[in-house]
Amino acid sequence: MVAGCSGDSEPADAGGGGDESTDGGDGATGSDGDTAETSDTGADDQSETSEGTTSGGTLRLADEPVGVMDPPAGKGGGGDATQIFETLLGFVDGDLPPEGRLATGYEMSSDGTTFTFTLKEDVTFHDGSEFTAHDVVYSWRRLAESPETRNSDDITGDTFNIEHETDGEGNVVPDSLAVRAVDDYTFEFELSRPFHSAMVQIAGQAFSVIPEGVVGDIEGYDGELEYEEWANEALYGTGPFQFDSLNRGSSYTLTRFDEYHGDVANVDSIEYTIIEDASAKYNRAMNGNLDIFEIPISEFDPSKVTVESDNGEYQEGTYGPTRSGDTINYGQVTQLNTQYLVFQTARVDRPARRAIAYAMNQHTIANDIFKGVGTPAYHVTPPAVYPDGPEAYDEHARANYPWGYDESRIDAGRELMEKAGYGPDNMYEIELLHMQTNAYEQFAELLRDQARSMHIDMTIQSTPFSTMINRAVEGNFDIFTNSDGMEWPESDNFLRYFHSTASKESSFARWGQEGRQTEPTRAFNEAWQKYLDNPRPNESHQAARNEAYIELEEAHWQGIAQLPTIHGRGQQYWRNDVEDLRMYGPMGNQRYNTLSLNR
Repeated sequence: MVAGCSGDSEPADAGGGGDESTDGGDGATGSDGDTAETSDTGADDQSETSEGTTSGGTLRLADEPVGVMDPPAGKGGGGDATQIFETLLGFVDGDLPPEGRLATGYEMSSDGTTFTFTLKEDVTFHDGSEFTAHDVVYSWRRLAESPETRNSDDITGDTFNIEHETDGEGNVVPDSLAVRAVDDYTFEFELSRPFHSAMVQIAGQAFSVIPEGVVGDIEGYDGELEYEEWANEALYGTGPFQFDSLNRGSSYTLTRFDEYHGDVANVDSIEYTIIEDASAKYNRAMNGNLDIFEIPISEFDPSKVTVESDNGEYQEGTYGPTRSGDTINYGQVTQLNTQYLVFQTARVDRPARRAIAYAMNQHTIANDIFKGVGTPAYHVTPPAVYPDGPEAYDEHARANYPWGYDESRIDAGRELMEKAGYGPDNMYEIELLHMQTNAYEQFAELLRDQARSMHIDMTIQSTPFSTMINRAVEGNFDIFTNSDGMEWPESDNFLRYFHSTASKESSFARWGQEGRQTEPTRAFNEAWQKYLDNPRPNESHQAARNEAYIELEEAHWQGIAQLPTIHGRGQQYWRNDVEDLRMYGPMGNQRYNTLSLNR
């Protein structure tokens, strides 16, 4: 069996860190997987609460309007659930590989399908109940079965797929998910086929554990609370902070959980002010009322950055002077992120999608609009995890991208639209929803002007992110801007959303669904089958998957369900009285229990 997990201690839970790793973190054997191994997560080394003085005080942050923090339902919107809930494994300071949080070790069977976890003991939920394996079973069942879930594809999709039964409508049959509590502190699950990044996947927030039976939205449970009460007032997790209060549209507060099984937080509470507008957030930060924040691209001056340390994944230093005259702490990280346009392909015809692709110059967007805070995106897959690396990414895009590499081909787009029957007196009408930042407003205005010259009448609308996601789930949009970070570091994390059997809750584009098959969708589905035939974490299967990924990217280029714009770079700023905080790593998950306030 393969074993893994390490460390529950988090040396500056505010972004991403942890220097310890474990052998077999994702169960990879480096062979064809005919042997079995075991691994220790290291979480039990941190079972005792840290002794030490607390700094006290309130950490002041800003957040987007709160969507839903219930783990299976979370998709877009604000709500810092990372502080409240925990998974079996977690990204310590946002670094890879994941390490033990609620698990102290695991074993993987020789065929790569069965995983058995040893769980941490003496862990208490915020409601005072004790954490056991039964809570994990219940929580994962909710992810697959609850009518509230928006993330069932994470647990029963084409990539990470736990064995289960489905009914005639494709829904998971209640209590058929292959998860079980062997005993109070042993949890087991069985995959329908091996998956190369299983341990990274289950570290995602959707796999967070809540008390068994707290809500009754799956068969076998009546529920202690009504769903609305649970999702808006209770939210019991095992994390270092507990939910205190929510003033929807205004603020919410988390308080230190003194019974936390790891490092008890130094600060008394975290207060999140709800602010949609990026400029308003910036003004609040410059007035000294936010402790950790971002600076919008429109206000960012690259010449004010001084990098003092670089570990290859993230950099730290200072930024200043700011508008208020201060020089503050600064960090940046190369994220596994892609920002892109999403097309509702049932509503936006392919000629219009291709014309917009012709018009877009990703280099201009990255360098002029986003001021180099990111790199031009021509693939869905970020360069750091593209097959054979960033150089191969650039070479493939430069040689093969069909819509113009580092150029805007508006004449070609206009010709395409005219062949489709459109002209000055017969404009193609479309709406673009964009994020509420100055950079995206500038981007949308540029794209609107380019579209008009190709006989496309594009209406642009600044829209809260949570609203865009809700409309996307409903299919009620033409185009919207999106930004997505990887849950595991391989191309299939993003490419899984495009095949024709992807669920509508995850495949916003609806590409190739409902019988709308085209040559690009057929080519994509054929390459996807090659991917499915090579699931194991070994060299031969990895090589076959890499070939499939390139074929998938090329098929998607022809169909354009999404149009990549940039690969984002994470930036973070923090006041000088915030201590013991480091820049987060590429996975971005950040907790605040070990930082201190010196004021």
